[in-house]
Amino acid sequence: MTRVYDIDHKVKKATIGHTWYTPAVWGKVHNKACKWLLLHYLFDTLGLMRVDFKVASQNIRSQRAVMKIGAVPEGILRRYTLRNDGTPTDTHFFSILGDEWPEKKIKLQQMVESLAPAH
Repeated sequence: MTRVYDIDHKVKKATIGHTWYTPAVWGKVHNKACKWLLLHYLFDTLGLMRVDFKVASQNIRSQRAVMKIGAVPEGILRRYTLRNDGTPTDTHFFSILGDEWPEKKIKLQQMVESLAPAH
C-alpha cells in the first residue's frame, strides 16, 4: 500500500508516503512500479511541479528506497512527528521536481523493466 496525500493544485505539489509492503516483496519490482505509476500520474497527467516524500528518521530502508527511485534529500526536520509510542522523531524530507522527472522517469522505468518477472 502507498498513498498520495497533501495534494495542493494551486502550488502544484503532493506527497507520496504511508507505504507498507509485506517483507516478501521488499527489494522486488512492486514498490518501484507503484511509484512509477504514481509519479507518472502526478507529473504527466496532473502537471504537478513537485512531489515529496517524508520518511521517519529510524526508517533507513525507506530512505534508501526513495533515493533509489530518484528522490533528492532536502533535509531533516527535528522532532517533526511522534512514533507510535508517543516519543518524538525526526523526519527526513526528499523530493522530485517536475523538471527532473523526465530523466528520472526513464531511469525508474528501466529499473521496473529489469526487475519485472519474465512471462
